[in-house]
Amino acid sequence: MIRFTLAFIVVAVLAMLAAWLANHPGTVTVVWQGYRIEASLLILIASTLAVLVASLIIYRFWTWMRRGPTRLGEMRAADRRRRGFLALTQGLTAVAAGDSQKAGRYAQRAEALLDEPPLTLLLSAQAAQLSGDEASTTRHFTAMLESPETEFLGLRGLMTQAEREGDQERALKLSRRAYEKSPESPWVIQALFDLEVEACNWREAELLLKRPAATRALPDARARRALSIARYEQAREGAATEQWDVALRLAREVHKLTPSFVPGAVLLAQIAKQLGKHRVAQAALRASWARHPHPDLFAAYQDLVENESAEVLLKRVEKLISDKPTYRESRIALATAALATGLWDRARAALEPLIADNAPPPDAIVCELMAQLEEGEHGTDDVVRIWRGRSEGALRPARWVCVSCHARLETWTPHCSTCRRFDSLNAFADDEGDIVSPEGTETAVVTTPDPARRIPTITIGGLADTDPTDKANCRFPGERVG
Repeated sequence: MIRFTLAFIVVAVLAMLAAWLANHPGTVTVVWQGYRIEASLLILIASTLAVLVASLIIYRFWTWMRRGPTRLGEMRAADRRRRGFLALTQGLTAVAAGDSQKAGRYAQRAEALLDEPPLTLLLSAQAAQLSGDEASTTRHFTAMLESPETEFLGLRGLMTQAEREGDQERALKLSRRAYEKSPESPWVIQALFDLEVEACNWREAELLLKRPAATRALPDARARRALSIARYEQAREGAATEQWDVALRLAREVHKLTPSFVPGAVLLAQIAKQLGKHRVAQAALRASWARHPHPDLFAAYQDLVENESAEVLLKRVEKLISDKPTYRESRIALATAALATGLWDRARAALEPLIADNAPPPDAIVCELMAQLEEGEHGTDDVVRIWRGRSEGALRPARWVCVSCHARLETWTPHCSTCRRFDSLNAFADDEGDIVSPEGTETAVVTTPDPARRIPTITIGGLADTDPTDKANCRFPGERVG
């Protein structure tokens, strides 16, 4: 609307000017070289405008003729570029669809049409990778390292190849280079951390976890557990080389960071015992037991004091389990200490909930303790033999279980010895992180035992072995036999 108004105003002004000139005619005389030219003012103005228009047309024609070849080349280049990007798009679509033949064909076409190696190298590398041509894939990814725009993508592709081939050393070097290129990338931080811990470079892994970018890339729970494991391994190395002060400092940091980390508490107790700090050792084991009762904690707790009487050990065990008295491991620890002192009723009270009717079938450890209890209180008889038989056939609970492959292990390690996954063993309490133990997690026992029963039910293949002396519930009567 504004343009129309301006055009209307211009036309109106010109029309008014033409009308004024028509009402006020004049003559223009030009004398030059003996010639005399006379013309009206309107004719002079019209002639001048005609010359200007003709000059403009001639100039535009000359400019078009001079730039014509360049314009034609630009048009052909634009068409070539358009067809090249079309081939690139179709090639990436073929890669996403898993069609290696089409991807390779479009990659060749894109390389021929586009003079942009960063773009075509990526498609060519993916097409070669899809077709299984590892040599070509490596060549294309290596060529991508020469361009700053594609260096990061090339590093990632080469890292993936190295990990697939099992070349962890080469993958680690590439990941460090990628981290220098993009230190804020969550993917790079995750990959570099995994490779550092795989190579047991615990100091490097800890330094990486301390950087702000790592705290944003890794979940808080996982970062805290990983930092604990990295420091634990450094503390263990310090203890192995008898650098006790360094080992004690690192072990204390681990325990403060994750009190439920069982190996960390055990290591701190061992180092503190070596340095004569028995109170520190006992406090660490009790704090960890309050979060995550575990057989390794009880074993370390027993070994703290040498030549200790059974009565003193029982009192210390009572302090240990005071926060978790109804948990399975607490009952086993109390029963073990009570059996050593000959307190049969105390041991039986601790074990009865573990063999009650509504409790899970007792494992080998519980059966062994029951056999020791019956033998210590009543001597060798049929009941003892039954418990020992059940102990031989029962499942012995694993100290550590992998949440990934469910392997059952007796010794804790940072990596599962079966699947090599990092931080997969149930060494932390469930509320300490986001990995939940599949089995082996201690649970409270809330059953109501039958105080009269002392002979176990014998289960074979899921069915109770019936004894003629007790037709109800397929078990022996409650009174003592023999």
